[in-house]
Amino acid sequence: MHTIQPLDMKFRPSRRLAALLAAAHGLALAALWLGEVPMWLHLTLAPAVAASLCFALWQTGWIAGGRFPQRVRIVPARTHGAADSIELYFADGKTQQGNIIAGSFVAPYLTVVRFRITRSKFTLAKSLVVLPDSLDHEAFRELRVRLKWGPGV
Repeated sequence: MHTIQPLDMKFRPSRRLAALLAAAHGLALAALWLGEVPMWLHLTLAPAVAASLCFALWQTGWIAGGRFPQRVRIVPARTHGAADSIELYFADGKTQQGNIIAGSFVAPYLTVVRFRITRSKFTLAKSLVVLPDSLDHEAFRELRVRLKWGPGV
């Protein structure tokens, strides 16, 4: 019987995700300015949309100091039927550990890893959005296979 090796991946910020976020926020601003909305509402909501874009880019690693993992490690469960664990390593030296939960999405163009943080006082479900340009080709393929079929494949 062979042991399943942990999957260790180096992440980089996704250009595609940043472009999609910028386009979505741009459409929101365009809808705001083209709509029949009072000027005070324009002046209130436009900075809110801009702040939302900045926060989204900060979370995805395009603004320095963001909470974007530099490295992610998925460790297979030791017992059959148990959840795989996930470890996220950030640039500031902090780590987060949790367990992968049901609800992860796997497609050739996008993978969303759902996990639950185990260290916090409250158990929080979180998601890690992974596009193909966030990883090298082989690591992205391996992540998709591991999430879809499990570590034994």
